[in-house]
Parts: sequence; C-alpha cells; structure tokens
Amino acid sequence: MIRTVALVGHAGSGKTTLTEALLFHTGAKERMGRVEEGTTTTDYTPEARLHRTTVRTGVAPLLYRGHRVFLLDAPGYGDFVGEIRGALEAADAALVAVSAENGVQVGTERAWTVAERLGLARMVVVTKLDKGGDYYALLEDLRSTLGPILPIDLPLYEGGRWVGLIDVFHGKAYRYQEGREVEVAVPEAERERAERFRQEVLEAIVETDEGLLEKYLEGEEVTGEALEKAFHEAVRKGLLYPVALASGEAGIGVLPLLDLILEALPSPTERFGEGPPLAKVFKVQVDPFMGQVAYLRLYRGRLRPGDSLQSEAGQVRLPHLHVPMGKDLLEVEEAEAGFILGVPKAESLHRGMVLWQGSRPESEEVPFARLPEPTCPWPFTPRGAPTRPGWGRPCGSSWRKTRA
Repeated sequence: MIRTVALVGHAGSGKTTLTEALLFHTGAKERMGRVEEGTTTTDYTPEARLHRTTVRTGVAPLLYRGHRVFLLDAPGYGDFVGEIRGALEAADAALVAVSAENGVQVGTERAWTVAERLGLARMVVVTKLDKGGDYYALLEDLRSTLGPILPIDLPLYEGGRWVGLIDVFHGKAYRYQEGREVEVAVPEAERERAERFRQEVLEAIVETDEGLLEKYLEGEEVTGEALEKAFHEAVRKGLLYPVALASGEAGIGVLPLLDLILEALPSPTERFGEGPPLAKVFKVQVDPFMGQVAYLRLYRGRLRPGDSLQSEAGQVRLPHLHVPMGKDLLEVEEAEAGFILGVPKAESLHRGMVLWQGSRPESEEVPFARLPEPTCPWPFTPRGAPTRPGWGRPCGSSWRKTRA
C-alpha cells in the first residue's frame, strides 16, 4: 500500500516538526531534528535554516507496518505558491495542518482551495494543542470554514494538561508519556461527550452510503469492514474531511495519524487506475553537486533502472532511480505508482513537463494547478556582451533558482 500526501497549511502550523516526528517514530531517523536548530530533514536549504521556515517542498519517504508513505512538506507562506501548488500536484491527498493556538488562517484556506480545485481528498491535523488553544471552538471554526469535517480524535486531559487522545471512531483512548503510547479507559467525565461524537461520526458516514443508511434506519448495527469501507469512500470522494490530533514535539498521536492516513486516504491506483507509466515534473532545484535535480511524481505504472519515458522534448532515459529524502537521493531498484523520484543532472527537464510511455496522455489525465499571474514582473539586462561563450549557463542557473 502506498500513500502520497502533501502536508500543507499556514506557516508556523507545525508541518515540519510533525514530519520529523513521523520519520523518527517510524524508524526512518534515529534522532528528531529541530526547526530552531536547522537540523530537520526537509528544511535543508541554507535559506530555510537561516529563516527557520520552509521555503522549498521537502520529500520525506517512510515505511510503516509494511506500507510506504511519501510526505511532501510544503511551505506555508504565499511567497512560495509555486512550491505549494507543485506539492499538491504531486500528491493524492492533502493533509492540512492547523495550529490549535492560531486556528484557521490565510495559508490554511489557500492550501485548501488549491487542493479542492485539484479534486484531492483532504483531511485536517490539529497541531500544537500542547501549546494551548480551545479544540472544540476550533472544530466549529473548521466546520464553518472548510465544510463537513469529521472529528476522529478528541483530546484527553489530566489536571488540565493534554496527555493523549480519545479515538471516537474506534472507541479507544491513548495516553502518552515520553512518546510512548498506552491504551487507557475513556475517563468517565468524557464518556458522554465521546459517545455523542461517535454517534455523529457514525451518522455522517452512514449518510454517504445508501446501503448502510437503509440498514441503519432499520435499526441494524453498522460496524466493522462495511463502515470502514464507507468511511474511506466518503473521504476519497471529498464528502467528508477527517480531523485528527497530533503533536510532533510532544509525540502525541503521531502513529495514529499514520493509521488514519492509510485507512482514509486514497491510493494512486484509485486516482489514476492501471496503465503504462505516467509522470510529471512538479519541481526542479539546482544543487551545487548534482546540478539541476528534477522531482517527478509517478502517477501510474512501474519503472526500473534503464527505462525511458517520452516527453514533448524527446526521450528521457533514467539510468538510475532515486527517491529523495530531504537533500539526499536514495537509489532504488524499482518505482511504482505513488513514488516520488529525484533525477540528477536533468538539464533537459523543467517544471510541469509530462513524461509517459505508450500513447500520449490526455491533458485531463495529469493534475495541473495554474500559477497566479506575477504581481511584479522582473526584467533584467546583463552587463557586457550577452553573446560571450559560457554566458547562458550561469544566467539559466540563476533563473531556475529564482523560479517559483
């Protein structure tokens, strides 16, 4: 099973810290990096480390319970709209981070709107509840702003301190201490509220499936595999938006979030079906050692080292296959639908280029998020003779570095 997910939201909503926690808790890293120290996997550029904020989409692949998840940690500021839209083009679903402290912000709505236009499944993860915030007031804000949300998690408090989760969908509660998860009984004071939310979740899911709704109205109990399938289909079709709780810093809800991603969000095959390889360049980046690196999303099909893809500019051969992990490229023996690939020394590839095998794909087969018109065009004229030998390479490199 593969899930390819763009982690988006307003700047400062905890996306990169959550990505670090997901990598750490699944064993992809031995130690969590920190944004403040400039040691995170996805904020690896000098600009990101200097300003302590994401400026380029970073790729973080991980394995969990035998399943592969590709996380695309996107910037939050609107200045980097090209990176945000590129990440959403490359994903099958959007995981929108919302800070419990700050609630729904401009960056939240911006990312949500782009994901909606692309027809992506969406879910929300509420972060930073350990820093403060009113979770239940935030749920109302999310409902009025984003639409039919489905709260899967409720906060578990002890002495006014947030210590865990109540999973209303599965009727369980978890307490966390130093990142370790322990299943506990739902506190008596929270049972009535948890049951009320469970009933709301059940009814919301049942209403999206005619067969289940008929059984429910006839008094039959709706549980198990049928309910989980209806839940998955409702999220995939954009009828419901699950809301999870997690804190990367406190280590609360990190692995349950991955369980929900696998359970609720669509697979590449569900979005693009079976067929010959189809891919798209969703970003390019200049590296001082590897030259221009093109980042591809493989929408369908399989690739092996030595395979070739067709493009409008001609044939593109892939002698090796690499999966990005932050700034590094990790060689793999095969790639299948859902994979994010990094191609070094890809001077002939550019952002938005479609690659395929077999017959040329129709335009509607490939996700496309149009970039906004520039608000401040920036022409420049080189000093000296522009035709002198070697001029084109540094000029082109500068242009690629400053592209959205």
